[in-house]
Amino acid sequence: MTSQTKPANQRAIDFQSDLAELAKLREFCSDVFSLACPNRDVREDDKFINVQLALNEACANVMEHGYDFVPEQPIRCVASWDDKQLCFHIEHEGKAFVEPEQIAQIDRPLEGGMGLFLIQQCVDQVQYCQTDSGRQCIRLFITIP
Repeated sequence: MTSQTKPANQRAIDFQSDLAELAKLREFCSDVFSLACPNRDVREDDKFINVQLALNEACANVMEHGYDFVPEQPIRCVASWDDKQLCFHIEHEGKAFVEPEQIAQIDRPLEGGMGLFLIQQCVDQVQYCQTDSGRQCIRLFITIP
């Protein structure tokens, strides 16, 4: 899905950098997954559980590393999908993502960094970028099963 192609479906949620807000995000993810994959039961679907885990972890990382746990900072998540792919586009005004030299692995734990490993394992593709307006962006791409 390119930024120039209008997706068939799109939903958005705005929330603040407060860990309690992640419950709203998880509900949003459930609603989107149900719309994007109407023939699957989110309560029993491993793909959904992985997507929800990756989205939750990415936004928790924004709160911790992008905003240093400063409360009430804006985060926007836009979900868009077509019949082949689902994308969660997370935007924030915090610090940019700095890729670590190493990302922890299950067999090679490091101090921190397990969240990045989990995100990469749970979705098909992850992109870290910056919007034209200077906001930080994380995109999580999932092939629709």
